[in-house]
Amino acid sequence: MFDPPHLMKSIRNNLKRHGFTKDGADVSWEFVERFYQMDSSLPIRMAPKLTKRHILVPTFADLNVKLAAQVLSHTVAAGITTMIKPNAIPPTASATAEFIDSFDKLFNCFNSRTLKQKTSGSFVVYKSSKAQNQGLFNTFITLERSE
Repeated sequence: MFDPPHLMKSIRNNLKRHGFTKDGADVSWEFVERFYQMDSSLPIRMAPKLTKRHILVPTFADLNVKLAAQVLSHTVAAGITTMIKPNAIPPTASATAEFIDSFDKLFNCFNSRTLKQKTSGSFVVYKSSKAQNQGLFNTFITLERSE
């Protein structure tokens, strides 16, 4: 089985360095950066926990699971999606938002302690929805590194 914290950091680091291609669409760190730049200038932020440290990932910050989890979160995915609608971010960013949201669900699934969710709105863990989670797992198995 995966080591969820290591997986989280590795995905964030590889997304930042290389990006991915999923179903012919680019998943790019550029859209995370653009979202942060726009969000940080708003009076009421969509992702108030994001800082320059999350985006620049200085030395040794790449070892910090908390920073990776806050970037690869539903909040950031929803923020990117929200900024696509008024064309503040290009529609091609939707693949990045979907990837981040799916990865957030995968991380929650592997990082859970119980078989049933305790609060509404969070992802149901693996054994309670096998078909749903199998599709989620397959999403990550088919990732290709973009050239």
